[in-house]
Amino acid sequence: MMALLPALAMADASVASDAAASGPVLLAKHYQCAGKRTLVVEYPEDGVSDVVPIRVHWKGVGYRLARVTGDRYVSQQLVWWRKGDEATLTTRGGRVLVRECRAEAAE
Repeated sequence: MMALLPALAMADASVASDAAASGPVLLAKHYQCAGKRTLVVEYPEDGVSDVVPIRVHWKGVGYRLARVTGDRYVSQQLVWWRKGDEATLTTRGGRVLVRECRAEAAE
């Protein structure tokens, strides 16, 4: 299944690039996670955040995740869950990919 992640994400990337010209603005947040791992999450601007998916950039691949409830987002492969000041990225099967992620301060 892990071999499918990049292939599915690449399909996502081509769809996203087509929509980028007329799509909503996404605001990037950089996260520092346990084990010195980093990732970038792009959130839609307020007002469209319930209908526009976020994009999680993990290990050089972008994934689109839809909001399920509150600060929980899912795709066919991944779950991004923010709780308070921390967030976690897991597979849909529950395997933790990164934990204790905190947004870096904006410069």
